[in-house]
Amino acid sequence: MVHFVGAGPGAPDLITVRGKQYLEEADVVIYAGSLVNPKLLEYTKDICTIYNSAKMTLEEVIHVIEKAEAEGKTTVRLHTGDPCIYGAIREQMDILDEKNIAYDYCPGVSAFCGAASALNLEYTLPNGQKVKFLDDQKTYLGNQLESEFGGDRCFGILARMDFILVCTYEKDGENPELSIYKKR
Repeated sequence: MVHFVGAGPGAPDLITVRGKQYLEEADVVIYAGSLVNPKLLEYTKDICTIYNSAKMTLEEVIHVIEKAEAEGKTTVRLHTGDPCIYGAIREQMDILDEKNIAYDYCPGVSAFCGAASALNLEYTLPNGQKVKFLDDQKTYLGNQLESEFGGDRCFGILARMDFILVCTYEKDGENPELSIYKKR
Protein backbone atom coordinates (compact mmCIF):
# COMPACT_ATOMS: atom_id res chain seq x y z
CA MET A 1 0.00 0.00 0.00
CA VAL A 2 1.16 3.51 -0.84
CA HIS A 3 0.03 6.48 1.24
CA PHE A 4 0.37 9.93 -0.36
CA VAL A 5 0.77 12.15 2.71
CA GLY A 6 0.70 15.92 3.01
CA ALA A 7 3.58 17.07 5.22
CA GLY A 8 1.98 20.40 6.05
CA PRO A 9 3.44 23.88 5.63
CA GLY A 10 6.79 23.16 7.24
CA ALA A 11 6.52 22.89 11.02
CA PRO A 12 6.72 19.22 12.05
CA ASP A 13 3.83 19.62 14.48
CA LEU A 14 1.49 20.76 11.70
CA ILE A 15 1.32 17.34 10.02
CA THR A 16 -2.06 15.68 10.49
CA VAL A 17 -2.49 12.96 13.10
CA ARG A 18 -3.14 10.44 10.30
CA GLY A 19 -0.08 11.59 8.35
CA LYS A 20 2.12 11.15 11.43
CA GLN A 21 0.64 7.69 12.02
CA TYR A 22 1.44 6.66 8.43
CA LEU A 23 5.03 7.87 8.88
CA GLU A 24 5.36 5.88 12.11
CA GLU A 25 4.13 2.71 10.37
CA ALA A 26 6.01 3.12 7.06
CA ASP A 27 8.64 0.68 5.86
CA VAL A 28 9.66 3.03 3.04
CA VAL A 29 9.38 6.83 2.84
CA ILE A 30 9.96 8.83 -0.34
CA TYR A 31 9.97 12.51 0.54
CA ALA A 32 10.36 15.72 -1.43
CA GLY A 33 13.70 16.68 0.12
CA SER A 34 13.83 20.13 -1.39
CA LEU A 35 10.45 21.03 0.13
CA VAL A 36 9.63 18.82 3.13
CA ASN A 37 11.06 19.54 6.58
CA PRO A 38 13.46 16.65 7.30
CA LYS A 39 12.48 16.73 10.99
CA LEU A 40 9.30 14.89 9.94
CA LEU A 41 11.47 11.87 9.18
CA GLU A 42 12.12 11.57 12.93
CA TYR A 43 8.61 10.09 13.19
CA THR A 44 9.70 7.02 11.19
CA LYS A 45 10.84 3.77 12.77
CA ASP A 46 14.54 2.90 12.85
CA ILE A 47 14.28 0.26 10.12
CA CYS A 48 12.46 2.52 7.67
CA THR A 49 14.24 3.07 4.35
CA ILE A 50 14.17 6.75 3.35
CA TYR A 51 14.61 8.20 -0.15
CA ASN A 52 14.97 11.86 -1.13
CA SER A 53 12.92 12.31 -4.31
CA ALA A 54 14.58 15.66 -5.06
CA LYS A 55 17.39 13.59 -6.54
CA MET A 56 15.15 11.03 -8.27
CA THR A 57 13.26 10.82 -11.55
CA LEU A 58 9.60 9.81 -11.65
CA GLU A 59 10.69 6.43 -13.00
CA GLU A 60 13.05 5.94 -10.05
CA VAL A 61 10.31 6.84 -7.57
CA ILE A 62 7.93 4.33 -9.18
CA HIS A 63 10.67 1.67 -9.17
CA VAL A 64 11.15 2.11 -5.39
CA ILE A 65 7.38 1.83 -4.89
CA GLU A 66 7.17 -1.30 -7.04
CA LYS A 67 10.04 -2.94 -5.15
CA ALA A 68 8.43 -2.13 -1.79
CA GLU A 69 5.09 -3.51 -3.01
CA ALA A 70 6.74 -6.74 -4.20
CA GLU A 71 8.22 -7.13 -0.70
CA GLY A 72 4.86 -6.45 1.01
CA LYS A 73 6.05 -3.16 2.49
CA THR A 74 4.10 0.01 3.21
CA THR A 75 5.28 3.15 1.44
CA VAL A 76 4.66 6.78 2.32
CA ARG A 77 5.09 9.30 -0.49
CA LEU A 78 5.58 12.49 1.55
CA HIS A 79 4.75 15.75 -0.23
CA THR A 80 4.81 19.30 1.04
CA GLY A 81 1.63 21.06 2.19
CA ASP A 82 -1.40 19.26 0.80
CA PRO A 83 -0.41 17.05 -2.15
CA CYS A 84 -3.54 17.88 -4.15
CA ILE A 85 -2.39 21.50 -4.46
CA TYR A 86 0.54 21.62 -6.89
CA GLY A 87 1.75 18.25 -5.58
CA ALA A 88 2.16 16.46 -8.93
CA ILE A 89 0.47 13.40 -7.45
CA ARG A 90 -1.90 12.75 -10.38
CA GLU A 91 0.88 11.48 -12.65
CA GLN A 92 2.06 9.14 -9.90
CA MET A 93 -1.48 7.91 -9.20
CA ASP A 94 -2.09 7.27 -12.90
CA ILE A 95 1.02 5.07 -13.08
CA LEU A 96 0.05 3.23 -9.90
CA ASP A 97 -3.43 2.64 -11.38
CA GLU A 98 -1.84 1.16 -14.51
CA LYS A 99 0.30 -1.12 -12.35
CA ASN A 100 -2.61 -2.07 -10.04
CA ILE A 101 -0.82 -0.76 -6.97
CA ALA A 102 -3.18 0.32 -4.18
CA TYR A 103 -2.83 3.81 -2.76
CA ASP A 104 -4.71 6.38 -0.76
CA TYR A 105 -4.31 10.07 -0.05
CA CYS A 106 -3.93 11.74 3.33
CA PRO A 107 -4.48 15.50 3.06
CA GLY A 108 -2.14 17.93 4.73
CA VAL A 109 -2.34 21.47 5.99
CA SER A 110 -1.70 23.59 2.92
CA ALA A 111 0.97 26.27 2.99
CA PHE A 112 -1.62 28.99 2.38
CA CYS A 113 -3.33 27.97 5.65
CA GLY A 114 -0.01 27.97 7.47
CA ALA A 115 0.70 31.45 6.11
CA ALA A 116 -2.69 32.73 7.23
CA SER A 117 -2.06 31.33 10.69
CA ALA A 118 1.40 32.86 10.94
CA LEU A 119 0.13 36.27 9.76
CA ASN A 120 -3.23 36.15 11.59
CA LEU A 121 -5.15 36.53 8.32
CA GLU A 122 -8.65 35.43 7.40
CA TYR A 123 -9.28 34.45 3.79
CA THR A 124 -13.07 34.60 3.81
CA LEU A 125 -13.62 38.29 4.41
CA PRO A 126 -17.19 39.64 4.36
CA ASN A 127 -18.67 42.23 2.02
CA GLY A 128 -16.03 42.46 -0.67
CA GLN A 129 -13.08 43.43 1.50
CA LYS A 130 -9.67 42.79 -0.04
CA VAL A 131 -6.66 40.97 1.36
CA LYS A 132 -3.23 40.24 -0.11
CA PHE A 133 -1.60 36.85 0.24
CA LEU A 134 2.14 36.45 0.03
CA ASP A 135 3.75 33.23 -1.17
CA ASP A 136 7.16 32.91 -2.79
CA GLN A 137 7.39 36.63 -3.60
CA LYS A 138 4.02 36.56 -5.41
CA THR A 139 1.04 38.70 -4.45
CA TYR A 140 -2.44 37.24 -4.53
CA LEU A 141 -5.60 39.30 -4.35
CA GLY A 142 -8.54 37.77 -2.53
CA ASN A 143 -12.11 38.96 -2.26
CA GLN A 144 -15.46 37.78 -0.91
CA LEU A 145 -18.75 38.82 -2.48
CA GLU A 146 -22.21 38.22 -1.10
CA SER A 147 -24.74 36.78 -3.52
CA GLU A 148 -27.00 39.36 -5.15
CA PHE A 149 -29.49 36.79 -6.43
CA GLY A 150 -30.64 35.63 -2.99
CA GLY A 151 -29.58 32.81 -0.80
CA ASP A 152 -26.96 32.72 1.89
CA ARG A 153 -23.95 31.65 -0.18
CA CYS A 154 -20.94 33.91 -0.77
CA PHE A 155 -18.46 33.92 -3.61
CA GLY A 156 -14.76 33.75 -2.78
CA ILE A 157 -12.30 34.91 -5.41
CA LEU A 158 -8.54 34.37 -5.37
CA ALA A 159 -6.38 35.48 -8.27
CA ARG A 160 -2.86 36.02 -9.44
CA MET A 161 -1.56 36.89 -12.90
CA ASP A 162 -1.45 33.22 -13.89
CA PHE A 163 -4.74 31.91 -12.42
CA ILE A 164 -8.16 32.73 -11.03
CA LEU A 165 -10.18 30.63 -8.60
CA VAL A 166 -13.82 31.20 -7.72
CA CYS A 167 -15.65 29.22 -5.07
CA THR A 168 -18.93 29.49 -3.20
CA TYR A 169 -19.53 28.76 0.46
CA GLU A 170 -21.99 29.40 3.27
CA LYS A 171 -21.49 31.61 6.30
CA ASP A 172 -18.13 31.10 8.06
CA GLY A 173 -16.70 29.22 5.05
CA GLU A 174 -18.92 26.17 5.52
CA ASN A 175 -19.75 23.78 2.63
CA PRO A 176 -17.31 25.23 0.09
CA GLU A 177 -17.67 24.34 -3.60
CA LEU A 178 -15.17 25.11 -6.34
CA SER A 179 -16.94 26.96 -9.17
CA ILE A 180 -14.13 28.02 -11.49
CA TYR A 181 -10.40 27.41 -11.67
CA LYS A 182 -8.68 28.81 -14.74
CA LYS A 183 -4.93 28.70 -15.27
CA ARG A 184 -3.37 30.92 -17.92
